[in-house]
Amino acid sequence: MARLHACALAPKLEPKSIQRKWVINLDGFPFDLAGQWDIEEDNGAIRDTKTSGKSPSQNDADSSEQLSMYSLAKQICDKEDAPALYLDVLVKTKTPKLVTLKTRRTDDQRQILLRRIERAAEIIEKGAFTPANPQDWRCSRRFCGYALTCPFWSGK
Repeated sequence: MARLHACALAPKLEPKSIQRKWVINLDGFPFDLAGQWDIEEDNGAIRDTKTSGKSPSQNDADSSEQLSMYSLAKQICDKEDAPALYLDVLVKTKTPKLVTLKTRRTDDQRQILLRRIERAAEIIEKGAFTPANPQDWRCSRRFCGYALTCPFWSGK
């Protein structure tokens, strides 16, 4: 995967910053939001790099909450919209390949994300965490760091 990144993706990049950290201060909320972009390009585009065992679809990029958050952070921290958001996926198949998906976010999509953040704040303040579906892959000792202490974990 490292070779694929070095040969297929890295030569195409024009980074302005790598692993740039950002913080969004949320007045009146019990938390702030912080993160970092994998790559911010010279033109202001934001890129996120992933690895996967299967090829992603355009819907994966268009519906990614992570990319939505990056778009919101760009708008708030830099006072400008990201001209593009890219999901660069290094796909580990018999012959590894790179899939790059381009997307954007609208003000309406960022407003939906803000409503989700507001709801998350309410849940945190009330301590009203909804348990995962016990058949969900995340509800497992391997993928959940809280499994052993969770009153909803079945032990499977």
